[in-house]
Amino acid sequence: MAAGADIYEECDGFALLHRAVDGEIDGHVQTGEPFHVDATCFLLKMQTSRAVMRGSV
Repeated sequence: MAAGADIYEECDGFALLHRAVDGEIDGHVQTGEPFHVDATCFLLKMQTSRAVMRGSV
């Protein structure tokens, strides 16, 4: 991410952000443990930080 990866770049039809949300939901459903959104929050924070630095926000 620090090197400038794009959270919307697709790999096998899924964006990194989509994979993060899907993985967190699957983890919750499969284990019954509390829902965590750590990866999703991290990706959104990184994307927002880059947009601010570019002046897009």
